Amino acid sequence: MTTRSTTGSDPASDDDASRTDGSVDFENYLPGAPLPSTEPGRVERFLTRLFRRRGGLRVVYRRK
Repeated sequence: MTTRSTTGSDPASDDDASRTDGSVDFENYLPGAPLPSTEPGRVERFLTRLFRRRGGLRVVYRRK
């Protein structure tokens, strides 16, 4: 088992800091997770339908 320093002094973090274009490589830390997609997933579609606007817009009069 190897231990890793969290102070940012290991050689891998120096490589990231030396990049000038500002791009960061994405490292998938959840190997079993699905790949990112622009299409909404099941949960997002469910929540969108659940909280959608129902009925027409109404004018609201407020007393001053």
